[in-house]
Amino acid sequence: MKKYVWFVMILFIVQVVPKMHVDSGIHFQSAQAWADDNYNFTELTPAIKRALERRRARHDTLRELKANGSVGEGKSGHLVNLSGSAKIQAVVDDENYDREIIYQAIVDQNNLGRGSIDTVRSAYAQTYRKKADPGDKIQMPNGDWINK
Repeated sequence: MKKYVWFVMILFIVQVVPKMHVDSGIHFQSAQAWADDNYNFTELTPAIKRALERRRARHDTLRELKANGSVGEGKSGHLVNLSGSAKIQAVVDDENYDREIIYQAIVDQNNLGRGSIDTVRSAYAQTYRKKADPGDKIQMPNGDWINK
């Protein structure tokens, strides 16, 4: 059961967060066809809520940076600045900080244990690679960068 909850949370965050609107403060409702129901964390802490809101706010900026090749999805579930720009690095750092809050929440709320954070990161990286738009830069598990 714990693995199922973990998997559902990953799918929610990766597929729903960029296309959601805040419903009541603890429920997030998706505009996607597959997610007609409300989804929520086991516990939506203030830190998780802020991280989700910040990720939603920067979604369009990241979409543009991915489209022009300035950033790519790394193999560790984090964005990577491929441009060398300090300004872009700040956006990447903010996104990765919020992703870590979410990854850690999944580990903590599902009692997955210390070593499982890397598993959560890897699961996200795989999902981000699958969901990347054509032309986006993605890093494969072996470290090679490709255009999807």
